Amino acid sequence: MAKRKPGRPEGASDTRDMLLQSARHCFVNEEYRKVTTRAIAEHAGTNLAMIHYYFGNKENLYLTMLSETLKPFDDDLNRRLAKPNDNNLASLIRAFYKTMARFPEFPPLLIRIMQNESEVGQAYLKSILGDGILPRFNRMLHDLQRNGEIADNLDIEKLQIVLLSLMVHPFAMTGYFNDHFGGKPKSQDYISLGEFVAEFAVRAVQKP
Repeated sequence: MAKRKPGRPEGASDTRDMLLQSARHCFVNEEYRKVTTRAIAEHAGTNLAMIHYYFGNKENLYLTMLSETLKPFDDDLNRRLAKPNDNNLASLIRAFYKTMARFPEFPPLLIRIMQNESEVGQAYLKSILGDGILPRFNRMLHDLQRNGEIADNLDIEKLQIVLLSLMVHPFAMTGYFNDHFGGKPKSQDYISLGEFVAEFAVRAVQKP
């Protein structure tokens, strides 16, 4: 596992951000129980004291990593709900792909957590999604339907499931990219795919 250069980074926020980035890297590549705070600190180029200072312990670091990685998408949903007349489905999908293209390994981690009841953080993640992101996404889809962007006869609950699949599951298909596109996808590959998915989704939900 590649390590950052040793030594405490300049600026407190830099150290905290590097710990979160390193935690995401470690937890994606190993099961929670196998990841040590020492490994995270070494990958971030800092020490255990910084983890204790900012997060207290391994579990709090893990949960903070989950919530803060999802925060940009949640913030985007809140902005859109505040101005429902300015919303459109395509821009939401593009924004999600652009955000997740920065750390494409994260959606597969979400899938792993949600599918395995023994995974640490499942209840916390369900709370973030079930009490925040998913209801807001649902409200936005209803707003779009009222504004005529989504056909009146479409079931919003089912549409939400389909759209979430289109947005999340491609990030779990790196093997497919390797086999059919000649290598591991880059950030721009995901952004380009997001453009395609956005156009596809808009055409699919419009009135015939």
